[in-house]
Amino acid sequence: GEFVTFDGRYYKTVGATLYDRPAEGIPLYVAASGEKAARLAGEVGDGFICTSGKGLELYRDLLLPAVEAAAREKGRDPSRIEKMIEVKVSYDTDLDRAMRDTREWAALALPGEEKAGTFDPREMEKRAAAVADRAHTRFIVSSDPDEQAAKVNEYVELGFTHLVFHFPGPDQRRALQLYSKDILPRLRSNVAVG
Repeated sequence: GEFVTFDGRYYKTVGATLYDRPAEGIPLYVAASGEKAARLAGEVGDGFICTSGKGLELYRDLLLPAVEAAAREKGRDPSRIEKMIEVKVSYDTDLDRAMRDTREWAALALPGEEKAGTFDPREMEKRAAAVADRAHTRFIVSSDPDEQAAKVNEYVELGFTHLVFHFPGPDQRRALQLYSKDILPRLRSNVAVG
């Protein structure tokens, strides 16, 4: 490829090139938590990304329809836009442990206005500690594999094509092993049937 020199405000490079260019263009995914960004995903994105834990109505009634409407308005096929969601899950055979694990991400339970403008991690930790007992409200928490799979499957039924799982606890290996053994086969079975 060509060699590029760039002297920007934040980044500089001299004689940069890509020796192994991708065979196809790199897909552009647009992250959104509100209607305006979701519409942008529909207008220009190859994919749309959002996070779970905010109530199914947000995705069903606002975000996904905004992506699809904006795509149609631009003459694009909405079904060709990948829909990805980071699903916050805490599954363990021990329900108390699953609940405890969510406390590590207690900041997720803070309302947006309490997080906005908080740049000091010590202050964020202090605020999160005050709501640690509510952290589980942002996760799908269960010790029942059928219940966990059914709750996750709700996102598939809404039209999400890619699921990214966020496990909150300190033992990520255990979380991955349990999910691989107990939940993923059920999800794959649901998708195959549906």
